[in-house]
Amino acid sequence: CINFANEHLQQFFVKHIFKLEQQEYNNESINWQHIEFVDNQDCLDLLALKPLSLFALLDEESKFPKGNNSTFLNKVSHTHRSSPIYSRPKDDFECSFTLVHFAGSVIYDCEKFLEKNRDTFNSDLLNVVKSSESSFLKNLFEEDVSRSRNRVVHHHTLGSQFRKSLDALMKTLQSCQPLFVRCIKPNDNKSKEFFDRILVCRQLRYSGMMETIRIRKAGYPMRHTFEYFVARYGVLINHYFSGNKVNMPAKELVRKICDSYLGKNADWQLGRTKVFLKDVHDFLLENKRDEIMTVYATKIQTWYRMHRVRKRFLNARHSIILLQACTRMYVCRKRFRTVKKGVTRLQSIVRSRKLVSDLRAKVELVIQLQALCRGKMARDNFRAIRDAVGTVRIEIKKLSKQSQAEITREFERERVLLWEQKILDENRLTEELTNYEDAVREANQMYLTRVQNLQNKLLEKHRKKTSSSANEKLSGPGSPKVVTYVSPPDAFQDYNRINKEPEGSVRSSTSSQRALRPNNYSEYQFSKYAMTYFQNNTEEFTLKPLRQPLHALKEEVDHAAALSIFLMIMRFMGNLADAAASGPDSAAQPVMGRIYDTISRTNSIAGSVRGEGDSMALKKRSMKRRLASLTLKRKSVISSPGSADLNIDFPTTPLEKIHFIIGFGIVRPALRDEIICQICKQLHASNQNSESRARGWILLSLVLGCFGPSDKLVNYLKNFMHNASPSFAAYCEDKLERTRQNGVRSQPPSYMELQVSRHMKPFTLSVILMDHSVHKLDADSATTAKELVNSLCDRMGSITDRFGFSLFIALYDKVSSLGSGSEHVMDAICQCEQYAKDLGASEKNAPWRLYLRKECFNPWHYPLDDLVSTNLIYHQVTRGIKYGEYKIEDQSELAQILAERFFIEHRASVGDSRKLASVLEKYVPKYGEGDSFSDQQWIQRVSSALNSVLANERSPDLMKAELVNMARLKWPLLFSFFFEALKISGPPLRRNDIILAINWTGLFVTDEREDILLELTFIEIVAVAANSKLQNLCLEVQTTSGEEFIFRTLNAEEISDVMQYFLEGLRARSKYVITLSTSKEETQSPDFLKFNKGDVLELPSGTFGTDVGQSAIINATNLRTGMTGTVSSDRVYVLPTITRPPEDALNRFAFNPNERVVSRPFSVPETITPHTLEAFAEENFRSTLRKNLTIRKRYRSDVLWAYNRDPLKQPLLKRILASQEMSEQACGMFLNMMKYMGDFPGKKPRSMTEVTDALFEPAIKLEPLRDELFCQLMKQLTENPVPYSVQRGWELMWLATGLFPPYSPPVIKELTAFLKSKLHAYAKECLDRLGRALKLPGRKYPPHKVEVQAIQGATTHIYHKVAFPDDTDLPFEVESGTRARDLAAAIGAKLRLKSVHGFSLFVRIADKVISVEDNDFFFDFVRYLTEWIKKEKCTKDNYASTNFNYQLFFMKKLWTDTVPGRDPVADGMFHYYQELPKLLRGYHNITPQKAALLAALQYKVRFEDNKINIGSNLAKHLDEYIPVDLLKYQSVEDWKVSILSAYNTMTDIGQEEAKLKFLQTIYELDTFGSAFFEVKQSTEQELPTNLLIVINKTGVSLKHPVSKATITHYSFSQISNWSSGNNYFHMTLGSSLGSSGGSKLLCETPLGYKMDDLLTSYVRHKLRSSQRTSKATSLKSSQNQNTSYST
Repeated sequence: CINFANEHLQQFFVKHIFKLEQQEYNNESINWQHIEFVDNQDCLDLLALKPLSLFALLDEESKFPKGNNSTFLNKVSHTHRSSPIYSRPKDDFECSFTLVHFAGSVIYDCEKFLEKNRDTFNSDLLNVVKSSESSFLKNLFEEDVSRSRNRVVHHHTLGSQFRKSLDALMKTLQSCQPLFVRCIKPNDNKSKEFFDRILVCRQLRYSGMMETIRIRKAGYPMRHTFEYFVARYGVLINHYFSGNKVNMPAKELVRKICDSYLGKNADWQLGRTKVFLKDVHDFLLENKRDEIMTVYATKIQTWYRMHRVRKRFLNARHSIILLQACTRMYVCRKRFRTVKKGVTRLQSIVRSRKLVSDLRAKVELVIQLQALCRGKMARDNFRAIRDAVGTVRIEIKKLSKQSQAEITREFERERVLLWEQKILDENRLTEELTNYEDAVREANQMYLTRVQNLQNKLLEKHRKKTSSSANEKLSGPGSPKVVTYVSPPDAFQDYNRINKEPEGSVRSSTSSQRALRPNNYSEYQFSKYAMTYFQNNTEEFTLKPLRQPLHALKEEVDHAAALSIFLMIMRFMGNLADAAASGPDSAAQPVMGRIYDTISRTNSIAGSVRGEGDSMALKKRSMKRRLASLTLKRKSVISSPGSADLNIDFPTTPLEKIHFIIGFGIVRPALRDEIICQICKQLHASNQNSESRARGWILLSLVLGCFGPSDKLVNYLKNFMHNASPSFAAYCEDKLERTRQNGVRSQPPSYMELQVSRHMKPFTLSVILMDHSVHKLDADSATTAKELVNSLCDRMGSITDRFGFSLFIALYDKVSSLGSGSEHVMDAICQCEQYAKDLGASEKNAPWRLYLRKECFNPWHYPLDDLVSTNLIYHQVTRGIKYGEYKIEDQSELAQILAERFFIEHRASVGDSRKLASVLEKYVPKYGEGDSFSDQQWIQRVSSALNSVLANERSPDLMKAELVNMARLKWPLLFSFFFEALKISGPPLRRNDIILAINWTGLFVTDEREDILLELTFIEIVAVAANSKLQNLCLEVQTTSGEEFIFRTLNAEEISDVMQYFLEGLRARSKYVITLSTSKEETQSPDFLKFNKGDVLELPSGTFGTDVGQSAIINATNLRTGMTGTVSSDRVYVLPTITRPPEDALNRFAFNPNERVVSRPFSVPETITPHTLEAFAEENFRSTLRKNLTIRKRYRSDVLWAYNRDPLKQPLLKRILASQEMSEQACGMFLNMMKYMGDFPGKKPRSMTEVTDALFEPAIKLEPLRDELFCQLMKQLTENPVPYSVQRGWELMWLATGLFPPYSPPVIKELTAFLKSKLHAYAKECLDRLGRALKLPGRKYPPHKVEVQAIQGATTHIYHKVAFPDDTDLPFEVESGTRARDLAAAIGAKLRLKSVHGFSLFVRIADKVISVEDNDFFFDFVRYLTEWIKKEKCTKDNYASTNFNYQLFFMKKLWTDTVPGRDPVADGMFHYYQELPKLLRGYHNITPQKAALLAALQYKVRFEDNKINIGSNLAKHLDEYIPVDLLKYQSVEDWKVSILSAYNTMTDIGQEEAKLKFLQTIYELDTFGSAFFEVKQSTEQELPTNLLIVINKTGVSLKHPVSKATITHYSFSQISNWSSGNNYFHMTLGSSLGSSGGSKLLCETPLGYKMDDLLTSYVRHKLRSSQRTSKATSLKSSQNQNTSYST
């Protein structure tokens, strides 16, 4: 059958290769020579195609019951005996015949031919199948069973079945396009690399391959119909005939193409319908066609591009024309509006002038009428008074003579007593005062005052006596009224001795000696001012409260305050009785606290606090803090806490009344003119009470000592004072000028000022110097710290270096710096008095003290230049060392300083040991309670140091100078100016609320704990400037590395002045410059110096930085090359230093410093237009449903893009409206946002973390809601008038930009523009966080509690403490986008690890320690872990804890390539401390000798070479050195001997070498770097119940827990799967990956999650390593292959 099938396939091959091919050539009538070939058709006919074929005879014989193989052979031989391909057997005994096939002759044995052909199924087997119960077996033989049942037998012989199958195969082949593949066998032996030529040739011959090659070589494989050929290659004709299309038959066109391109003599032919070509012809035609098509395609592309560009050009031209038209229209409209506005303004001016002229005419008429009326009234009043006076004068004359004689006698008698008192006063004052002239002058003043008081007393007595008889005449209906004054209250009893101003007389007191300035303000009458600016047009004295303020005040709070102030003025002057106490708590709160709280609360109701011109006076002018000492928190009487209104119905002391009146003027600048005018009104001449007038003048002097009037009032006030009281005028005018000179006070007057104001003279302040000397200086209300410091320096005479000396005030144990600037001294004293009062003391007994100290050094300070200042600083330093302000840890250094101090102060007693012992108690600092001053050690140390001092023979001045210089170098931060500030721009720091420290080394940025956040030396600072164009003062600092810092501080100008002073002084004294460019060799002469950009040049002797800018060329020496030459001064930058600059500072010069200063100004804009969502909302927001026009609100409720306090009922974005679920969540997000910002009260108290979770969770789950979230945030931050809400909104913006960016690019663009346009401190930080979020995938969880707490604490930089195995920890910055691998890389860089491969972060929370995946966000993982632990706790214990504290560790996890000694840092910090617990728990299988060696190494690490108590230490803590399983092998004494023996051999190694040797010893074990887990198993009977599972880089080992012997070991490829749960771990062992066999091991352990994680990590590492290896191998092979190709 196989040969029959082969014959069929061979015939199929012959037919297609030879017959059909040559038949087509004959049909097309081409010139063709017939090729002979072997045809096997006769063999097929013999086998099957004739009726008497072999298969037919076989089937026929098979049907005969008696047929056998012999009968079949006889029939075949008889039938085909004449066929040439058939050969009968040689004799009758052979049962075989021979057939000649195409491949050769084949002999067929007829044995069992018929049996195999019949292919019958045995009946017995059929019966067995019938009786079988197997359904599968029955279905298999269903057909045979059914035939037997129906007794229908259809015999299908095997030959017939094969022929049918073969016929079906041939039909399938005939319907396809055949392709033939011939397989040639090289040899019969199946040997490699052996080629049997004879065998191969025979196969080629009988397979017809020779004829096939011949017909293929002579034939034409490429044949096309004429139509197809012309259609494909017709383009060649058109091209050949220059594009002229020829009309001719297709055959002729084909002939022309072939003749033109193939040649007439080429081997190609034309048939009847087809053209016959060789392969080379087809290839040639295709190439020609491709060339022509390429040319045509290029032309088409050219024309198409021209068309597209022209179309774009036409569109652009049309757009430009349209834009020009619109622009011209806009310009014309703008010009029209300008003209229209000008015309309207001109009309208004014309109309206003007309109205003004009409008004002036009417006013003149009214004035004339008023003058006539007033003249009439004055004449009538004058007549009435004249008549009454005439009547009284007659009565008085009768008594005048007698009373005058009595008054004269009484006056002379009393005057003698007063003169005696004057003599006593002179003697007493001479003893008190050092100056005799001052004593005499003071006694004369007191005498004149008493005489004047005596005169007033006698005159008053005479006036009362004479008025009693005339009262009846003066009480008529037309007589003038007599004013009755209220007696002064009890609170004024201390002021009854106030010098009262006599009417019509000149004061004979100290004020009479004050030079009174001439009155040059006669035209500025106060009555004129009252007529112009007062609302009631009257300036006269009154006893009634005001119904409205004198001036028209804009603010309601000022209006109410003015009325209360007038009542307080009347009470102070005695014109109104003081209020009675309303209860026990009526005076519990300070008066000024009520003022400040009332103003603040009223302003919050009115809207927002409006900034006035002197609003900065509300805060202290200096916010300095001395970090080296306890700081006095000055108690401001203005800013005291409290909650009250303007009700003043409570009793007050005179000082509280003054604080109430003047405090309002300090807080509210708009009330200053009002207060001064109210006092002047009560000092009007119509006030006849001299005591009231005296108090009024005292009050006015105190007011003018704190603040002055406005420019419009000042001249009127001076004229008023000159006219009302010349004696007080000079005093008050001096105070006014001093206040205008030194600025407005920030605190009201002190008790001292109130006392000395009665005498109208300055007061005396005592200032204590550091050498314990006291200086008394005159001061007044406006005295500043600068004036006091300069006065002290002038008095001491020889102090030339005054910079850095500052005034300090101390109260109890608090100290505060006043500096040496514009700080008012009396402000500090007032705060001290208030602080003492709050502690229960009286203001007058406040024990404040003033000191002069050195606060800061300048960089060029030289102590020997000014010995006086050096002496003061020396005493300051020695005092500070004694009391712990300046600490010295080195005892030998401290002993040297104490010896020098003893030598300086007790030079004559150098050899007296008793003197030294007594003095040391005053010298030695007492830092702790255990220090002893009488210890002989200190005496010995100081005595030894004193000997070295005597040997050096230095002068005391030189010793003082050296000590001062040592303090300057050792404690630069303690000698600094400190200022509070807020960083609003620049590189990130740990905190934004910082303290700036300026000293002689540079600018330091510290926090409240004195941790240095940033250090900038003067070389690194390019420029410093104070910018006041923004809302608040800003300090801007530029550095040489290109960084720009902007700090907001109230002391920006002061800081800028100090820094400029330092920088300019250093540059003027500097001898070093840096080059800004490289020298040009082609233009240089031999004298010019060659240099590169960044080279440091040193100026010659006598030349400094000031000389660089004065000459075009300077001489300098290149420190890099050592060469000297001339340099152009415009190519260098003077370094602000007086010493050679360090290399690290020069490396930070990242730009041209000179150009930077000139060309790059500070980038703080003067005005920035805030970006809003108005334009974006028009296209993307939903339409507004309603507009609220009835309720007046502080926010805009008619727009969706601005702040609103109404909850949203629909989302902002249109596309969110399509989803009901997202719409509901968007509204919920906005409600939670309002709750966080304080715009919506919550029913139940919720933590801020819960609110942020509810706010951010929808946006994390549904990304389209992120756009909605950012739009809502920008909306609530636009035009928001509530500062608290704005701050909370920026906190949410900071959190959101750290979680994810907006979902769509338009919102990203809007958010970026919004953040860039904002000046808030968080805006720049949010912009940076947004940029980082765009590069990372979004977070999966809301912000962690740590993030929320950090931003609420105004901290944008979160530092997390990371613990290490050696019990140390370090803080590392963790941002919202920090992933575990980022933090690991940062830790590795800081610790200087060579590689962090194998290290991982671990979080310990509750009782779990879990590894952090490398790609997980740190805060996401902690959040996930916390929630997982909460769920477990809730499920297990039926409760959920609200707070889980966690701890972060950094340890080695995968020990794949760990070798001791490769990374010393990792060995010392991680490997040693992680392997040590494994050893002590007995997990390693070691000998006792090796255990002793390891114990000795441990002791070496702990105590190094300290052998003290080594024996007792080992005995007590032996379990801390020896593994627990080896303790029983030896006694404690034997272990001690073994350990000591090993320890004595380690004399030459240190701690780090001991750690390395420890690790190298463990490294020899196969369990080095392994993780051990003690488990219980019950699934495998062959294994013990308790197992020790060891996981390391080689796989998983099962060990016996006691003997540590390895039971079995599995590589990672033998572990098919594993899983874990709360208390179990399961894995399948002993089978390769992908197979189903293996044993399953179920372990009981609470550490299943650890085993699962560690095993997963090791397998993942192995897979990655194999992938990298395969990639490297393939890359190497490809490179080798490329090399072979190139070879």
